[in-house]
Amino acid sequence: QCGLRVRLAAICGVLSGWLAFYSACLAGICCILSTATFAVISFRKGGAKAAAEIARSFYRAEAVKWLMTIIFMMVVFIFVPIIAGAFFATFCIVQMAYWAAPGLFK
Repeated sequence: QCGLRVRLAAICGVLSGWLAFYSACLAGICCILSTATFAVISFRKGGAKAAAEIARSFYRAEAVKWLMTIIFMMVVFIFVPIIAGAFFATFCIVQMAYWAAPGLFK
């Protein structure tokens, strides 16, 4: 996700300038921070005995992830001038990479 974010930000910057680059970077950061939070909450416990707790924590982690995503986006849209197209395109592509990763790395 981090590498993809950097590449997309560079593409946005080349095609549309500094503000698009900045917008794409912020989108990637929003996505990566919320995904990292999901991972930390989900896998706080370890081992075979903790499997049931890990399964329960997935629901909690997903709720926190989306809440953080909404908060990050609100902060960006309220306080930072961005190009919305670059922001949302980067966010969607980085998020899809997260969904596609299990199929790519079997």
